Amino acid sequence: MKIFRPLWRDGAFLVPQQFQQQARWDAHVADTVSRMALAHPWGVLRAEFDASALTLSRLNATRLIVRFADGTLIDTELADILPPVRDVSDVMQEQRGGYARSAAAQRQRRQS
Repeated sequence: MKIFRPLWRDGAFLVPQQFQQQARWDAHVADTVSRMALAHPWGVLRAEFDASALTLSRLNATRLIVRFADGTLIDTELADILPPVRDVSDVMQEQRGGYARSAAAQRQRRQS
């Protein structure tokens, strides 16, 4: 899709489509500049979590700034809401169990 810059003139009759076109143009410019600066212009820019919640096996994000590959920006400080708190006790148990299994396997290899 071709993006045309809107023409702004003094005394011109304004329609909503001109503002939509300006927003498309601004997004295109921001995307182009970010692609020039980075090989992969997406990823986690900032992620902050509540350390005290982690001791209770709960993941509680306090701030997230993430840019997805399609260009969608999530910024919980300015515009977006934080995701709900996640219980990670099941994940932590799986990791502990996996660690115990791998440690036992290493001991068996050393003994044989």
